[in-house]
Amino acid sequence: MIESKRLLPGLLGALAVIGFVGCASGDDGSAQQDGTLTGDGVSPACPHDPPPPPPGGGGAKGYSGRASALSVYVSLNHPSTTTWDGIVVVGDTKPVGAGGGSLTKSLLTVEAGPLLQAAVFNGLVKAGGGKTHSAASTANASVLASVKSGLLHDVLGADGRGGDISINLREILESLGITDAALDGLFNGGPLQGGIQADVLEETADAWCAGGKALAAADGTIARLVIGGSPINITLGANVKVLSIPGLVEVTLNEQVVTGGGGSISVDASALHVNLLDGIIDVRVSRAQAGVTCGDGGGGGGGGGGGGCGTK
Repeated sequence: MIESKRLLPGLLGALAVIGFVGCASGDDGSAQQDGTLTGDGVSPACPHDPPPPPPGGGGAKGYSGRASALSVYVSLNHPSTTTWDGIVVVGDTKPVGAGGGSLTKSLLTVEAGPLLQAAVFNGLVKAGGGKTHSAASTANASVLASVKSGLLHDVLGADGRGGDISINLREILESLGITDAALDGLFNGGPLQGGIQADVLEETADAWCAGGKALAAADGTIARLVIGGSPINITLGANVKVLSIPGLVEVTLNEQVVTGGGGSISVDASALHVNLLDGIIDVRVSRAQAGVTCGDGGGGGGGGGGGGCGTK
């Protein structure tokens, strides 16, 4: 599973301008708060509790999990970017520790430039007792909705550096064929004009131990989906592709990627995955990740009970 090594301080200071209103706890980006928040008259789907431990469940030696409103990955292969991992995350519980625990994140407003605007985000991770549960719910989401033309110029500025990036990122992107002209074909009169709108984008991911084996599952919920101004009829299963134009864009709903097996497993799931230009720009909304390593290590760091939606 892809995890951010750190929040990119600049690039995507640019690609993700983070602004939010909320958490009653005086959230500084690391403080956590359980509960459902309401913004703009919307009450988002509450991340539901993990499934009960399966019969014959076992202990776990280690856990992993994370939930985020938005993650962006830009794939570059250039000497000037060797110190950059290419990932930025917005609205983030942070990764749970290997010993387990419970993390939550609630935002009344998510603002990430042209990439994501949303009314509410709720995220949680609970790990302990041989299982990890992660859930991410984003309400009233607009993805890539404000893009008309000149995306790279809008995001990275006239100097291509996004204000405080030490390299001319736009120049590197253009050398790889990522130009405003190429992107304009998607957003200006193209299939993504007006972006992607959804009332609710929710994803859950679970990993647990049963009889010494590691198992994983994920599930997604999407309420009202509009792409490029056209309503999409949703029959939601796993990895449902609703738009695919080779080399330009692919949109997948309820994407689920499971890695590992035997005694160790992880699942990386996203309610909405937008892949631009063959994965050079990768956008995921309502992303939930869960993993577990099984063995005789016992239940781990406790977080398996309590802390559910609507409690403090």
